[in-house]
Amino acid sequence: MKGMFNRLAGLLLLFLLQQYKKSALDFAQIEAARAYIGGVRIARRAYWQAALLIVALLVMMCGFLILHVALFACVWSCGGQSGNSLAIGLLAALGALYFLAPLCVIAYLGSERNWMRFSGASEWVAKLLGQARK
Repeated sequence: MKGMFNRLAGLLLLFLLQQYKKSALDFAQIEAARAYIGGVRIARRAYWQAALLIVALLVMMCGFLILHVALFACVWSCGGQSGNSLAIGLLAALGALYFLAPLCVIAYLGSERNWMRFSGASEWVAKLLGQARK
């Protein structure tokens, strides 16, 4: 009778362990899928940021070239008609805008404060410091 009870208890324990193993495996698969989706999201965000950075650099180069075109036009015309000087001034302003606007965007997105905020590290540090004070 005692051997039969031990076998029954062993089978019950084996059944429970198999169920626990299946649940743990399902949980691990769900967590792995979440991590994979998070990684894909981060890779996608990095791709778009790199693409926007390349576009911003191209716009900056165009602005730099437009500034030089305006400078050469100004030197070439030597202050001739007022219509030409107005067009050259507008061209120079447009070149400066094309050069400075992406530069400001790159500087804003590259600041350490924004990286901390975008990555969520600032909330993590604030939570960690809040727990350390208690």
